[in-house]
Amino acid sequence: MKPRSIRRYFGISSTPSFALVTAITAFAGSAYAGTYQWNGSSSSVWATSANWNAAGVPSGITGGVAPTGVSAAHRLNVNNAAANPLIYDATLGNTTYANNVGTVRGLVIGSGASGSGTMNITGGTFSTVGSTEKDLIGNSGNTGTMTVSGGNYIGTSVGTALGNAAGGTAVLNISDSGSATIATLTFNSSSASVNLNGGNLAVNDFAYLAGTNTINFNGGTLKPRLSTTNFLPNFANTTAFVKSLGAIVDTDGSDITIAEPLLTDTVSTGGGITKNGVGVLTLGAVSTTTGPATVTAGGLVVAAGAASWSPSSFTHSGDQLDFNLGVYSPTNGVPINTASLTLNTSVTVNVSASNLPPFGQIKVLDYGTKSGSGSLVAG
Repeated sequence: MKPRSIRRYFGISSTPSFALVTAITAFAGSAYAGTYQWNGSSSSVWATSANWNAAGVPSGITGGVAPTGVSAAHRLNVNNAAANPLIYDATLGNTTYANNVGTVRGLVIGSGASGSGTMNITGGTFSTVGSTEKDLIGNSGNTGTMTVSGGNYIGTSVGTALGNAAGGTAVLNISDSGSATIATLTFNSSSASVNLNGGNLAVNDFAYLAGTNTINFNGGTLKPRLSTTNFLPNFANTTAFVKSLGAIVDTDGSDITIAEPLLTDTVSTGGGITKNGVGVLTLGAVSTTTGPATVTAGGLVVAAGAASWSPSSFTHSGDQLDFNLGVYSPTNGVPINTASLTLNTSVTVNVSASNLPPFGQIKVLDYGTKSGSGSLVAG
């Protein structure tokens, strides 16, 4: 195959259309209404007054049970320490705490002397759309944990921070049928982890300020909300592992780059990578996953490195497969080396590199067996 140049990596950024977000952006009034602080001393039931601090908190704080099914300029603090976590379930409906006064946040989980905090969303929708500051998970040396196993969490348009100024520990879990919609997800704690064990995480992009961080792909779907070359950069002190249930990325019409290497988990092994949706996913670093690699639609760009990416099988049902060889070296591994290749459509192949030899062939795909009615076509 002759080397070719890639003519298209990224399309025009598109504005996401989320009907759910649009439906709850309006909120009643713009005045700062109150802060509600969860302590979980009695149970995990939202409606139980004993679970909420009514006294002993800063002036201006509203005591009593926090309202649900409303859109108001409230703030929610979740600080239950070792007590019962806060559970937001389907009976609580759709709630928006749109805190738009000064630098006050709409949601803080685990902060200050009040201790660590845990919030579990199992149904309904809890949103902070309209707030002027980032939601915060983990602050001031505490641990903050949010688990979305059902229903929806929709963050403010300025994003959600895992930690604040490198303090504390932050955990974001998405599982089962849970869905989280976030603008920029920022790493800024001593230690933060994002665990995609199911469900969907839709984000504009990721940012890094501090800490040692881990992203675990294990059957959940990561979905970009717009096209960007900086979707998930190769951050310092950050590792992305693919566990046995695999990494699923649905580009949904966007063109994005994941520059962070997707590494096979050393304990939960065998996971692969699935790329869904139209648009192009660029893997800017060589993956070490060994499970099946599947492209159900759109395009995939892979990079070359010292070693090959060696999925157990490679199936392409989209329209584009590009290879970015960087500064070409004959000592580099073949970008994709698989035992089984399946092509279900006509797939256009583009190759880009510098320092190419003046003549000869460059191997970009090595396979054992081939099946399917499709073919590779030079771009």
